Amino acid sequence: MHSLRASVRTVAVIGVLMVTGTLAACAPAGESSTLAMRPATTSTEGDSALLTGVLRHEDRCTFVDSAAGEAVVPVFAEDTAAWSGGTLTFSGALSATDKAVAGDTVNLAGGQAQGIAQDWKIPDGCRAYGSFWIVSGG
Repeated sequence: MHSLRASVRTVAVIGVLMVTGTLAACAPAGESSTLAMRPATTSTEGDSALLTGVLRHEDRCTFVDSAAGEAVVPVFAEDTAAWSGGTLTFSGALSATDKAVAGDTVNLAGGQAQGIAQDWKIPDGCRAYGSFWIVSGG
């Protein structure tokens, strides 16, 4: 009976560790989890506009305070943008730089989104914003 309890306990501990490890692997990592992402596509349709504004990285969201005074969430193609050490490295810019820190003025080619697509990954902190920008590239 004693060895049966020990075996059951061991199996239970292993199960908890497996679930915990699986959940940890699914959790977003670091600053980049504040970026809105979409699947990469080859289409360039609708990406001739320009979003200019000040890059913000706060409240669990990366967004741009546009020149028009609106907070706009840029939606990058997967693997085209990432935060590292306080610097956002990205593609889709119409400027000489593809790196920026919060407070920098950025120029992002793309187009205004008409809602949020089901396959986009929008951080919870960004969902409160009503305006999304599909950044060209990817």
